[in-house]
Amino acid sequence: MRTAWPSARQSSVTADLALGFRVHSGWAAMVAAAGSTLAPEVLLRRRIEFADFSNHDTVQPYHAAAEMTLKQAERFLVRSAAMTRELAQKPIRQAIEEFRPANLATKAGQTIADPIIPSRCASPKGN
Repeated sequence: MRTAWPSARQSSVTADLALGFRVHSGWAAMVAAAGSTLAPEVLLRRRIEFADFSNHDTVQPYHAAAEMTLKQAERFLVRSAAMTRELAQKPIRQAIEEFRPANLATKAGQTIADPIIPSRCASPKGN
């Protein structure tokens, strides 16, 4: 699933690099783009995983923590956050390094998330 279109080494773009992410449960779509805001060129599309899909608790850690005592949940979530950070950083760093030979430097990053809709956050009891 690690495919670059086109390869950074083949690109003629000489502008700054921007990374964008669309986060899902346990993974994210990563896109690297360069060029102007009116005519950006997508240089890379890649899925990055930051969960162990053989262990569902790492994909939905807050659901797993809800079934634990507070102390257990705190320890679990600290470990889960550290693992997630470690798993996500490697492919992001690798993508940035792929563009160094093309003299592209990362200048921006953006994460796209679903909007928070207050009605979805309301307590089931209305409190």
